[in-house]
Amino acid sequence: MSAPTSVPLTPAGTDGLPSDVDVFEASAVGTAFTDLSGRFGRVNAAFARLMGRRPSDLVGATFASLTSAK
Repeated sequence: MSAPTSVPLTPAGTDGLPSDVDVFEASAVGTAFTDLSGRFGRVNAAFARLMGRRPSDLVGATFASLTSAK
């Protein structure tokens, strides 16, 4: 199994507009990017709060691994 990779986002420019990274990280909407195998490659803080985890704990995990079968 390969290591998770990060989803490339547009870096800040010189046009004074926020970058994709800024919008993603500051969003109040929980957002996660997954790879083709369903592993989280990038999550924002709002998504991590929804899941009750730290963002670093979610990268590389699958949604199925976070849900309980109870």
